[in-house]
Amino acid sequence: MGEIFAQQMMALRPRLLTFATSLTRNRVIAEDVVQESIMRAWRAREQLQPGSNMDAWLCTIVRNQYYTHLRKRRHEVADTGDIDYSALVKPAEHESIDGINEILHALSILPIHFRSALLAVGVMGLSTKDAAEFCGVEEGTIKSRMNRGRTVLAERLGITHWGRAKTALSETV
Repeated sequence: MGEIFAQQMMALRPRLLTFATSLTRNRVIAEDVVQESIMRAWRAREQLQPGSNMDAWLCTIVRNQYYTHLRKRRHEVADTGDIDYSALVKPAEHESIDGINEILHALSILPIHFRSALLAVGVMGLSTKDAAEFCGVEEGTIKSRMNRGRTVLAERLGITHWGRAKTALSETV
């Protein structure tokens, strides 16, 4: 079971990394969260019931590890060095990056239950049934959260026509 489990788990790693990045909004932290999650999943591999959805199980571990990361972060002390890090940043040269950044910002300030539903289905490609299992709610609740989340995003982005909002959000998210 161990080798097959490891292969299946590593095949899902890119999706886990995408999900963790959407939660943390930081690729380096997301990689740490996914690595720790994979180690925890390996240690708890006997708890995964045969026939269960490994993807949803691993996503739940990633989400819980992210929450653990947030709790630990409260106790960290900010760097007080004199280095001006803003000088190390080069602005993007693409005009379209502004639109993506605007959507990412609007997505980042959505309530977590809306954001989780949108990301589980839109980014990770889970079915609404699997997303419901992942979020620990009924399928109808996921559909409702996705609809309300899209509506809030469309309002924040100034999209007035639902068809354009749905198309714009599904292309980006």
